[in-house]
Amino acid sequence: MNGTGLPVLGVAEVARYVRALIEDDERLRRVIVRGEISNFRGVHANGNAYFDVKDDQALLNCVMWGSNGLKLPHDFANGMQIDAEGRLSTYPRRSTYQLIVDVARAVGQGDLHARYEELRERLQREGLFALERKRPLPRYPQRIAVVTSPAAAAYQDFLRTMGVHAAHVALVLVETPVQGREAAFGIAAALDRASALGVDAIALIRGGGSFEDLFAFNEEPVVRAIVRASVPVVTGIGHESDVTLADFAADLREPTPTAAARAIAPSRKELLGRVERLRGRLLRARSGIIEERRQRLDYAMADLVAGARAAVGQRRGALAACETRLAQRSPQARLAAVHGRLLTTRRLLMALGPRITAGDTHRLGTLMARLAALDPSAVLQRGYAIVTHEGRVVREAASVPLGALVEARLARGTLAARVERGEHG
Repeated sequence: MNGTGLPVLGVAEVARYVRALIEDDERLRRVIVRGEISNFRGVHANGNAYFDVKDDQALLNCVMWGSNGLKLPHDFANGMQIDAEGRLSTYPRRSTYQLIVDVARAVGQGDLHARYEELRERLQREGLFALERKRPLPRYPQRIAVVTSPAAAAYQDFLRTMGVHAAHVALVLVETPVQGREAAFGIAAALDRASALGVDAIALIRGGGSFEDLFAFNEEPVVRAIVRASVPVVTGIGHESDVTLADFAADLREPTPTAAARAIAPSRKELLGRVERLRGRLLRARSGIIEERRQRLDYAMADLVAGARAAVGQRRGALAACETRLAQRSPQARLAAVHGRLLTTRRLLMALGPRITAGDTHRLGTLMARLAALDPSAVLQRGYAIVTHEGRVVREAASVPLGALVEARLARGTLAARVERGEHG
């Protein structure tokens, strides 16, 4: 007791009291609660199943113990309408009340999940989720826009991972609410702003939450903003099991914000390793090129030397042929040849000279005899005379008129006479 007169109770004592109130209430010992399944993440390794049932006004935590044998519909999944039969109790460690479910019966599909499926099918028919529409990420991004709430733990995780993984990349925060009734329009507008910033890629991130918490990422404005983005969009929304329509539309979907940070840009270590590998390849290529050029130079030098030797040999042969022809055509050689021919001709002349001379002497004697016979002086020696008139030899008497002066040439001397008479024969 204290001065107020009120009892002082321990936390556990209060929790046990509240639990007793609920469990002792006859109306809550056996109930059937109808609602939509949410936040079901599969059966745990210990066999227990945890999920929520909800309607448009409230949400109730539920648990099914594996030790009692799970009585779940075969298609038990988020969005399904069920009748959960069991009893109300509390979980003192968290001061929450919960339904201990013995049997769950399917009733139908919840409104949010029905809306999700209808929109997914319609957008898929439009081709917004087609693989051929997706764009490859830039290999070496320099600036990345991060679309999220700055107060979200996911943003801090993203910043921390990028600081370790790729600190060389500049990050530009584009603020938007990521939960609530108007969040979808805010996210779509933020994606449009990010597209206009001249960045290399966009990261759309948010931490985990219930299906309802993440539903803004299932809205049509967000999907269409991702599709019309000017650069590739990477999503990291919730956890591994959370798959939103934004993930289907994204160029790359990663299960968490941390995974998105690792995927959107190569790590500094990876880049340095790549640079080192490229440097090694460059050095090896350079060495290979130098060795190849050196070998080609050796071959070229060998070909050049062989060609030069062959050319020199050809030139030497041509020079020798020229020397031979020159020697054959030199003045000394030609003079020697002419001298030899002259000697031969001289010998021939000397051999033929006497015979030629004897014949010529005989012919000369004959010709001289005939000439002597025809010599006028010889005729004159025999008493004949040569008569001329006015410088012309007189052969006919009729050619000289009477009384003309004529001249008679004798063997010794000449006579002048006048024609007194003529007889024509």
